[in-house]
Amino acid sequence: MSDTRATLLQAAVDTVVQRGLADLSLRQLADEIGTSHRMLIYHFGSKEGLVTEVVKALDQRLYAAAWPVAQQHADDPAEASRAVWREVSSPQRRNEQVLMVEMYAAAMRQRPGTEELVERLHDWAAASESQAQWLGPDAHRQSRLLAGVVRGLLIDLLMSGDHEGANDAFERFLELAALDPRMP
Repeated sequence: MSDTRATLLQAAVDTVVQRGLADLSLRQLADEIGTSHRMLIYHFGSKEGLVTEVVKALDQRLYAAAWPVAQQHADDPAEASRAVWREVSSPQRRNEQVLMVEMYAAAMRQRPGTEELVERLHDWAAASESQAQWLGPDAHRQSRLLAGVVRGLLIDLLMSGDHEGANDAFERFLELAALDPRMP
C-alpha cells in the first residue's frame, strides 16, 4: 500500500468512525480529510471500495486488540470469550460499533461494494476459529456462535445503552454454552 493511500485510508477511518456513512458523500469525506474526491477514487476505485477498506482496517484494529488478550486466557474458554466481549463492547469503541452495524445493514440490502463485507463476516468466524483454539474441538461452530452473540448483543447495547444488561446477557450465554460443551 502506498504511503498516500495508507494516509488517506487512516484519515478516512478516523472520519467515518466519528461521522458514520449514512449521509456522508465521497466529496464531503474528501473535504473533511483534506483531499479531493478524485484522489479517493484513484486510490480506492469508488466510495464502496473505500468503505470496504475502512471495514478491513477496523477489523484489523479489533483483531489486534482482542485476540492477544483472549489468547492469554487460552486455558479458560469463558474468560477468553469475556476478553473478546470486553474489547468489542468497550464504550470507547461505540462509534466503531455503530459503523459496523451501519455496514451490516448496507450489506443486507446488497448495496454495491458490500460483497466483500459479507465475506469478511465469514472471515471473522474463520479468523476467530484459527486464533481461538480455546474454543475447543468444535471451534468452527463455537466461533460462529460467539460472533453471532457478540453482534446481537452489540446491537442491543447500542439501542438500549444498557451495558450492564448486555454484560449480564453475555454471562448468561457463557453459562448456557458451558452446560454441555460436548453437545453436537
